[in-house]
Amino acid sequence: GVSVGSDADFANDRIRIYDKGFFMVNLGVSFAQTGTDTVIWTFRIATSVDGATATYPGYDAAVQKVAATLDNMASASGIIDTTGHTTYTDVIAQVKNGHGSNSENFQMHYGQLSVFRVG
Repeated sequence: GVSVGSDADFANDRIRIYDKGFFMVNLGVSFAQTGTDTVIWTFRIATSVDGATATYPGYDAAVQKVAATLDNMASASGIIDTTGHTTYTDVIAQVKNGHGSNSENFQMHYGQLSVFRVG
């Protein structure tokens, strides 16, 4: 897509915003769980200002999966304020499972992280 005042960093699943302002952030994921355990998957949007530790503004989506190979979709969105950064704000897409220390198999079919300036 078009990039003005930002860069897409595909290797690190983030978008770096250089402009100051207000931005609408959207995350959409289509996925399947390949194990048979009941797992709650949480998809969330995090931000990091000028390389600091990531913070979580509360834009999450949780999906409970019981059976393997069933496809599902999750989305989260919200508005972030980048007026406080010195150089940039990173917008980061993350996924975690609710099993604590247990590992689970996750297969992502499609994912999109997008940012739109709204003010």
